[in-house]
Amino acid sequence: MSVNLSFTHDNETRPVSRDLLVKRAAWLLRRLDQADKDVSIVLMGDRDMASYNSRYRQRQGPTNVLSFPAGPSPGQPAIALTEHEIGDILISVDTAAREAQNNNTTL
Repeated sequence: MSVNLSFTHDNETRPVSRDLLVKRAAWLLRRLDQADKDVSIVLMGDRDMASYNSRYRQRQGPTNVLSFPAGPSPGQPAIALTEHEIGDILISVDTAAREAQNNNTTL
């Protein structure tokens, strides 16, 4: 099992615990009987997320999470994948922080 975590936002402004996120993702993979799988998680800001949301969902503005399953995409060139890759998860830290605050919880 591998959890690949990358940051494209300023982790100083809205700090996120890398260790905690990796541990929770690994726990979830085990819980879903996917412990032998690999997942990539990208933490980003609202600007980057809005761009992905527009491109892939034709919606304006950011969203909290987008997920992309591994595998062939219509109209896209084939990418060599291993059988262990399940996909990518994009998280807007800015939107998630606002939602957490609105729900009186922590990020």
